[in-house]
Amino acid sequence: MSYQAPMRKAISEVLETMFFLSIDFEDRAPEGRLGLCEARIPVWLKGGELSVALSMVEDFARMAAANFLGVDDDRVDDGEVADVVREMANMVGGGFIENAGDTSARLGIPTFSRTHVEIEPNGGEIPFAFMGGFAGVVSWKKIPISGSQT
Repeated sequence: MSYQAPMRKAISEVLETMFFLSIDFEDRAPEGRLGLCEARIPVWLKGGELSVALSMVEDFARMAAANFLGVDDDRVDDGEVADVVREMANMVGGGFIENAGDTSARLGIPTFSRTHVEIEPNGGEIPFAFMGGFAGVVSWKKIPISGSQT
């Protein structure tokens, strides 16, 4: 199964509806080492587990948190950014499951970190932009169920 279409739809719906942010999908993420706010969430599907990572530049994550909380950007502290980014990953994961049509799928608990990652396009990611600038990327890695050959 291709995860691109259901993931794009989930990202777009969540960011526009819950965070009031209209994004554009990019063809590729900027290459190189980037400092990002990242939430990871496990998604258990019929064929195995996906580890979904929602990674965003700090300014975009802070703006999303402010929009979600209904306050100005400068009134959002680091803990609130982390909480909101985790919740965003939870919403994107739930939207992905709904869009993929896997009624037996389940979500795990999201985690958060501030990280510096080397972005290397591999086809399993969806970069997105806000107002013409790179805002973040959603990526996933399939983890087969133990004993499975997928």
